[in-house]
Amino acid sequence: MTGSRIAAPLLGGGGVVLLVVGNELTKVGGDSPSLHAPAAEYATAIGSSGLVVVGVYGVVAAWLALGAFFSVVGERLRERPDGGRPARLVAAGGALAAAVGISGAAPLLAATVMVGDGGLSPETAKSLLLLNGAVFVLGWLVVSVPLGVAAAAGRRLGVLGRGTGRVGTVVAVALAAGSLAVWFAEGALLVWLVALIWIVVASVSVSRRAGRPAILTTVGCL
Repeated sequence: MTGSRIAAPLLGGGGVVLLVVGNELTKVGGDSPSLHAPAAEYATAIGSSGLVVVGVYGVVAAWLALGAFFSVVGERLRERPDGGRPARLVAAGGALAAAVGISGAAPLLAATVMVGDGGLSPETAKSLLLLNGAVFVLGWLVVSVPLGVAAAAGRRLGVLGRGTGRVGTVVAVALAAGSLAVWFAEGALLVWLVALIWIVVASVSVSRRAGRPAILTTVGCL
């Protein structure tokens, strides 16, 4: 049971830390152009440092951890009566989100190698970085599905606290809306930070309720 309790916070919290740190490392030696910046600005946005490559693989590891986190939540739901269907949705959604997120590493790795070789044109740089950004956005759009199902079903079945479940449902809707609106309002990026915070809180909530009878887990906010 100790391992069962550790899995959720280790994967959820660890995935969040890896994602934040890895994302920052991918910016080493480069700038951060706005979405609609000219191609010339994108040409200076990609660093060739080895830290960038480390950051990319850190992000890959983060998506794997987050996919595994949703799998753990799915297992907790499956242990409850009537939890089979939401469990499958959460686990499958998490796996799909991880697959989409990981695919975004390819264009950034390619751009980093091309910068090191000195053969990256401004137009190619912009294309690769926009592709990386588009995959990132799509990944979080997919995340909103297992997150929302986990929040709603987790609150109903006692896998999550009532407060955590209610907030998670709102966060899932905001995450989906923000992922669609970010191309027009870059401030919508903040909703991803809120989603990461919720994942950390939810991982603790799932851990605290591991192994408890359902009747004892429906009380409490966390």
